Amino acid sequence: MKPVEVRRQWLAADQVLLWLHLPDDLFWFQGHFEQCPILPGVAQVDWVLDYAQALFGATAFFGGLDQVKFQSPARPGDTLRLSLHWLADHLRLDFVYELEDRDTRHPISRGRVRFLGQGTS
Repeated sequence: MKPVEVRRQWLAADQVLLWLHLPDDLFWFQGHFEQCPILPGVAQVDWVLDYAQALFGATAFFGGLDQVKFQSPARPGDTLRLSLHWLADHLRLDFVYELEDRDTRHPISRGRVRFLGQGTS
């Protein structure tokens, strides 16, 4: 149910860039929508939560989303750049998904995930 991670680049201990390829047969495209499949926003948020735990050790409970914007669709075959910034003191993870096309980037979605409770394991 996850994309294929093509590349990972750490910018700092609390910031990382990930390049994620969306295969044509990715589960999330099934039925969303048949004639023109797009990646659901819930999948994008699910992946952000998984990476928060795997990369930053975030063990806190999901507390909500702030300033979320879904700006453009992601389609089968796309490779997205995901930027993550973990703000442990604030129990917050900022994320930005972008589609890279040659020398330009097009926004897909962005937002902030709030966590409740303990910040890291």
